[in-house]
Amino acid sequence: MRENKQNKVMEEVILKTVAGFLNSHQGGTLLIGVDDDGNILGLNHDYQTLKKKNRDGYELFLTNDLLLKELGKDLAPYIHITFHEVEGKDVCRILLDPSPRPAYIKLKDSKSGQTKECLFIRTGNLTSKLDNPSEIHNYCKNRWP
Repeated sequence: MRENKQNKVMEEVILKTVAGFLNSHQGGTLLIGVDDDGNILGLNHDYQTLKKKNRDGYELFLTNDLLLKELGKDLAPYIHITFHEVEGKDVCRILLDPSPRPAYIKLKDSKSGQTKECLFIRTGNLTSKLDNPSEIHNYCKNRWP
């Protein structure tokens, strides 16, 4: 928001959170344009970084350029994006149904520079990465029997 350009770190946070909700038993809801304290920031600054500077452009970016590109187009039916005006500002709500398969995302390791597939899960209000292969195996075995 401060730099008036796309923020790859925030995009990664959105991607990890969405994957975590898809991998959970219940799914979940992610609000974009609201800070952790519940203050409404809106999406106007986000819109300015896009070719199409409105809700439609933002939904296209989220769907095509970020989420389905990384998670797989087969998960489209489990991702529901809506927009709401709150305090005169646009807020994006992503409602996520539980995925029928593990939703992995590829992340570049900051130390080695190598890309690695990672599995994220939600526990309460926390998104966590499972690193240990046995943890991943056990989680997937229990979540998708």
